[in-house]
Amino acid sequence: MARIPISRIFRLFNLLFLAGFICGIIAGVWIGNPSNGDLNTGYNLRRAADILFLISVLAILLFAIFLCTTTSSAAARRDLAITQVIIVTPIMLVRIVYAVVQAFLNNPSNPNHNTWVYFGLLLIPDFVSVALYTVFGYVISRIPKEEGALQLESGYALKEGVGPNPGAGGDEQPTYQQPAQNNRRGRRTRRRGPILMLIGAIRGE
Repeated sequence: MARIPISRIFRLFNLLFLAGFICGIIAGVWIGNPSNGDLNTGYNLRRAADILFLISVLAILLFAIFLCTTTSSAAARRDLAITQVIIVTPIMLVRIVYAVVQAFLNNPSNPNHNTWVYFGLLLIPDFVSVALYTVFGYVISRIPKEEGALQLESGYALKEGVGPNPGAGGDEQPTYQQPAQNNRRGRRTRRRGPILMLIGAIRGE
């Protein structure tokens, strides 16, 4: 059975987030103008956007846990890029669950929310998540060039000629002979901070 490339899975996440962003932007414009005739549609789009974000956050959390638990490399399990996702996504899950519940409670006749609940379940989780991503973005360093590592689609750096899973007889499996410093577009591959990660996600990189 052929394996689905991880890059395609990330593209699927990008599509979910992009659809959520588009629905959220349109909903914000229509809800912000109560005099137009699309007010109810705006609230429905807000609910759809929050549901898409909820699915995306759950999928990313499960995918990060899957990568962490299925790899045979101890170094990969301690990889900071995966660790930050496993730490931050539960916080974001609390935030997006609140947003979904609030979206279904709000309607044109009841557009308000409790300020303190909004502060505790949305603003504070947003602040903590961004702060953690920022800290991890500064802590995560580039892959050293002198290690001669290979960058696979999973994002783990492996020694040249050694695969992630040894065979039954203990033999090492060959891997892609692609330099770690360069990706398929000829640009230097490095671990990026949260801002560049967001830009790359929007551009589909």
